[in-house]
Amino acid sequence: APLPYDTASGKYHEKLVGLFDQGSSKKKKQPSMGESFSLVMAQSLWDATMAFSIHEYFEKNPTNKVFQVNGRFHSDEHFAVVTQLKKYNPKLRVLVISSGSDESFPNVDWKKFENQGDYIIITDPKVPKTYKD
Repeated sequence: APLPYDTASGKYHEKLVGLFDQGSSKKKKQPSMGESFSLVMAQSLWDATMAFSIHEYFEKNPTNKVFQVNGRFHSDEHFAVVTQLKKYNPKLRVLVISSGSDESFPNVDWKKFENQGDYIIITDPKVPKTYKD
């Protein structure tokens, strides 16, 4: 992504710092201000770079569609890559498909996931994540 790039802010910033705090609780060590800052900066650069790559593609191929596959953290709640992409091209139509497993399957409480994306796929966590022949 070209410099300067926007860094995570608002609820996405809180989500990033919260993720770092959760990971550190296992180690019984609080993250330093510098560690939290580094995480936010690194994640923001990652998101901005993915968004800029998509933006560049659309500049050259305006009638095409892009199907971007990434981890949920990079697009859920229309944060991260989606936010960065909208800064490069506010008119771009972006749909988020969020998928994951949940212990409540098959009786999913859809309200719990309604803000995750435009389309939500919840799977059975008891099904193995890889297929073995």
